[in-house]
Amino acid sequence: MATLYDEIITKEWGYRYKYVTAYYWGLSFKDPFLDLGCGTGMCASVLESLNKEVIALDISREMIKIAKRRCKNVYFVVGDAFNLPFRKGAFSTTCIIGVLHHMLDIEKVFDEIFRCTRQIVCINEPISKYSPFIKFALTLIYGLAKIPRTFINRLRKSVPKSYHSKYERSLDGNNLIRLCEERGFNIVDVRYYTHIPFLNFFLSDRMRGRICIALSSLKRGTDIQIIAARK
Repeated sequence: MATLYDEIITKEWGYRYKYVTAYYWGLSFKDPFLDLGCGTGMCASVLESLNKEVIALDISREMIKIAKRRCKNVYFVVGDAFNLPFRKGAFSTTCIIGVLHHMLDIEKVFDEIFRCTRQIVCINEPISKYSPFIKFALTLIYGLAKIPRTFINRLRKSVPKSYHSKYERSLDGNNLIRLCEERGFNIVDVRYYTHIPFLNFFLSDRMRGRICIALSSLKRGTDIQIIAARK
């Protein structure tokens, strides 16, 4: 399961970590960082490349085994987001990418996040189940019968298999903002991004990162980024 997850994250979302979210956060905010729900270490590896002190936590030992191979100077912890094993205010910055939409009791997780964070909380989560770009692309591709079959097969093989947890669902961006404010944090920035799907013969990671930034909006997108700062 962890190997499949790492394949999906690397191919489908790697550009977002390297050129948009984790990279921007690492340049903008102070360490030590907590990478909450680190998975196989994509966010942690970007922060590490920027010479940041990072502690990364995930509930899955298998995920962390892969993450340790990716990161050389990150301290990894197997732990539960509902009961973080850290003291109050242990981290200057906490990063959460694609974690909260797997949680049943988000309010409890928020309590723990803000207990352990003394300055900045960075959140990036899906708020739309399907990307309009993906819907349009699939409709176009499968609707045009004249496209050579070899091209269709190549496209199908280029898109990694999907994996969804039993609790996964899209979130309400306004609710995430409310949860931050209720815990005494000011909203510094809210930005929306549209996911750019993986087409390995069409767009490079760097190009998809540039398009993602170019498509960022203050009003709509498939994913929301929230930067919250302690008052």
